[in-house]
Amino acid sequence: MSCIQQKKKQVLSPALIALLQAVVNLGTVNTKALARYLGRCSTTIDTEFKRIYALTDAHSRLEAVIYALRVGWIQLTPLDENPIEPVDKDRHDNGLEAPVCGAGRKEKREGGWR
Repeated sequence: MSCIQQKKKQVLSPALIALLQAVVNLGTVNTKALARYLGRCSTTIDTEFKRIYALTDAHSRLEAVIYALRVGWIQLTPLDENPIEPVDKDRHDNGLEAPVCGAGRKEKREGGWR
């Protein structure tokens, strides 16, 4: 059994596959562009790529995309068949950025951490 056949059994989550498909749809690996397109935080995008690297033994975003194409997790589609629209179209149309990162973090305020 080849290396690709062995790894194909270890399928990525839908969110990770959507990230790799977004790379193909947008034609970029830029974190901020992917975050805006998917409606996620840029740190989430970086974390998801780290998870993809661990699951696929890839060492770069391009290598992960090529691997996903080879095993059939994502596909190349002509742009006219797959229009590029952000997941959260309303936020994008109103000029809003991706979600605020770290919204649940504690902030240091006068008198200590809260």
